[in-house]
Amino acid sequence: MKQKIMLRILGCARSGTLYTTEVLQACGIKVEHEFTGKEGTVSCYAVGRPPYPHLHQNPEMQHIPHRKENIEQIPWTATLHQVREPLKVIESVYFVLTEPAWKWYAEKLNIPHRSNITYRSMLYWLRWNELCEKLAKMTYRLENIQGEWNTILYQCGLPVGTPFPAHISTTTNRKQRNVIPFKDRKYKINDWQQLEDIDPVLTKAIIQKAKQYGYEL
Repeated sequence: MKQKIMLRILGCARSGTLYTTEVLQACGIKVEHEFTGKEGTVSCYAVGRPPYPHLHQNPEMQHIPHRKENIEQIPWTATLHQVREPLKVIESVYFVLTEPAWKWYAEKLNIPHRSNITYRSMLYWLRWNELCEKLAKMTYRLENIQGEWNTILYQCGLPVGTPFPAHISTTTNRKQRNVIPFKDRKYKINDWQQLEDIDPVLTKAIIQKAKQYGYEL
């Protein structure tokens, strides 16, 4: 008899959760992206009460993450934490997150409402990963998912030795950038000096956390 599983894989927005969803689905695991399938979810939202409750009753809203789900009552059999290189996430979050998303994250993470979106994105990467890390029994890097595949399978209660589906595209979720035209948005955040110019103490904390996750910076 197949072991019953209910997986929860957490991470920041823009950390590759859709890609990991498709990897697991290719292995026959019935997980869904940003809502809970028969065998779990891969989501940047599944840490507690779902976002945007005022929209859950609106049938015109096609994609409301974890609509009407009680995340805290789901009997998860395993919770893992996926991280992605900080500069890539910070840049992507900077371009993609909308004000409703920022409001939800800010309430959970005590992020001050500041006009500098880069600062918000920096603080988000650090605090959201710290939150997910506390809920998970394993943290792994997206960039090394294939190298840690058997450990991930074991921690999830899945058959070790299941082949990794290397055919899944790593560019599966390239949303259009600059969703909201914040006045201070630029087109690239790819240099640590940019972050240090905004907040050197926060930048140091991000680098330390990234090194703890195994990144060589």
